[in-house]
Amino acid sequence: MSEQEDNQDLQYLKWQDKISKTFCHFPFTTSYIGSGGEADPCCISEHHRINDIGWFTNGYWESSGLEKLRQNLLNGKKDPGCRRCWIDESKGMMSKRILDQAKVPSANLENLTVEQFKEQVIKKPKIRWIDFQLANLCNLACRMCNPWNSSIIEEEALEHIDKFSNDKLKGKELFHKNIIKPLPRVKEVKDYWKDPEFRRQIEELLPQLDAITVSGGEPTVNKYFSEILDFCKREGIDKNMILKFTTNGMQINRKYMEKLDGFKKVEVKISMDGTGSVYEYIRWKGVWETLHENRKILEEYRSDRFKVNSDPTYQVLNILNIPNLIEYHLENDMDLANLNPVHEPEYHAISCLPKEIRELAWNKLDKCRERNKDSLHYNLKMGVNNVLKYLEADRPNEEKKYLPMFFEHTKILDQIRGQSFEKQVPELYNVLKKYDH
Repeated sequence: MSEQEDNQDLQYLKWQDKISKTFCHFPFTTSYIGSGGEADPCCISEHHRINDIGWFTNGYWESSGLEKLRQNLLNGKKDPGCRRCWIDESKGMMSKRILDQAKVPSANLENLTVEQFKEQVIKKPKIRWIDFQLANLCNLACRMCNPWNSSIIEEEALEHIDKFSNDKLKGKELFHKNIIKPLPRVKEVKDYWKDPEFRRQIEELLPQLDAITVSGGEPTVNKYFSEILDFCKREGIDKNMILKFTTNGMQINRKYMEKLDGFKKVEVKISMDGTGSVYEYIRWKGVWETLHENRKILEEYRSDRFKVNSDPTYQVLNILNIPNLIEYHLENDMDLANLNPVHEPEYHAISCLPKEIRELAWNKLDKCRERNKDSLHYNLKMGVNNVLKYLEADRPNEEKKYLPMFFEHTKILDQIRGQSFEKQVPELYNVLKKYDH
């Protein structure tokens, strides 16, 4: 991004601040639908856990909880359900609230004055964007993931409950919360998208949307995603709609790409959290060479209408590999949109790493930044800066509490999956092993 675009971004922040220092457009424009059919303003919101913002088919848009959230954000109050944005901003990082402030075309302050925005968007909240998480059906089992997002992890947890429930484990309570406790509820609600009333409501909403975003699980293995694409094409609304979806890339082929032809704009985001053996270790059942080749297929379609990028998450297992991942994107002329932190599970957040290793990661990333300073676009520069700031912060309590859980979780999955931390992520293993007591 150019210096001029940088200034435009700062100008947008100033416009938004005229509404409120805590304003976020999501509660006025967007419905995120989670893997069990619960509704939230965005994909990192925690509102369905703490108030009556609940299931999509139960009047989410008119709920008192959502109205309370809107008022809090308009009044400059930091609503507790937006905790993850407030955490990022307290660390000097760009939060989702800020990074996605211009995400919805019909609610964009670059196209509207502040007064027009207040009149057309704030006074008349309308769902203009639906962000689907289509249940947990998935063909991979990523180490930072959980049963809500992966059917393979759900099956794995059911089969090996005893391994995550050992009384000697320091992480027993957290493993129970993240892995075991969700299982009954996941089983109960994971097929929410099959409900006729849900489908009816979605079909009613699709014609009025600016955009739909779809994640999973894995959208390309879920038949409902294909049905949505077919509905949009059949009704002729694809030509007016932006389609964005996240894929692990294992199922991409040219025949599948034909379904995307008619959409106004398409953005395919590839989940790519490492290179080579680091990727395969984190994203179990994924094959790096397959991803590399399927990425080439996607790149064939790249145009002004069709964007291809990735939006990696950084965590304990890949923090030393992030420079390699950045340079892989640059070498292959691939757009790396941003870098996002893993906050949960806490034993995968980089805040639990010892200072020595955070400094090692900081130096590697800083050298990568300097080496490629003329090739990094604005958003990626900001993303790298965010990672560096995160690495600088000392959190000894988090290291003491969560690093032992990281080792426990890693060993359990190595045993279950037949993987090897030592062999597949040797650089990290060799500097981290001495902290495993």
